[in-house]
Amino acid sequence: PLTPISFLYRRTVRIGNREVGWIEDFLFDWETGAIAAYILGGSIAEPWGGRAVLLPEDVEAIDVDAVVVKEDAPQRLKSEAEGLKNFWSEKSRQVKQLIQRMGDRLKALVSPQDPPEVVRVKVKQVRDELAKGGKFDLSLLDEAAEFLQHKWETWQHRLSRAAQRMQAALQAAWEKLTE
Repeated sequence: PLTPISFLYRRTVRIGNREVGWIEDFLFDWETGAIAAYILGGSIAEPWGGRAVLLPEDVEAIDVDAVVVKEDAPQRLKSEAEGLKNFWSEKSRQVKQLIQRMGDRLKALVSPQDPPEVVRVKVKQVRDELAKGGKFDLSLLDEAAEFLQHKWETWQHRLSRAAQRMQAALQAAWEKLTE
């Protein structure tokens, strides 16, 4: 259920009846707006330097007075640096710039009808072009290319599912009309 963020900010975190910390911050999925991770403070986060990352699947309930996490959630907590390293907001500045640069170049090369295999080849082509110049770290180029490929596949998969649902709805409407 949707919960106002102001309600959750600084909300007590409990395991069972024990207060173990509070919600310090959130990370959102930029496509859905859902909370992708919670940043915790308090005793639960002390082993990780005072701030730890909790994933939504470890939230048992959101009560009026606290966020209740699973009993074994502390075993899956990670430090902020480790827990957020694969999120867009935590990408290094250089990778973000490469994603932008590669994305600008790909706009001219990729069409919405291109299947993931074709896009993968085009992303690799742009990555290789940038690598030839010798101005960019290869690992950063690889990270940017992987990010772009993953986002394209996710986007195309969602569009495909939406198209299938639309086609099924049209088919059902047609059958209803022609009964």
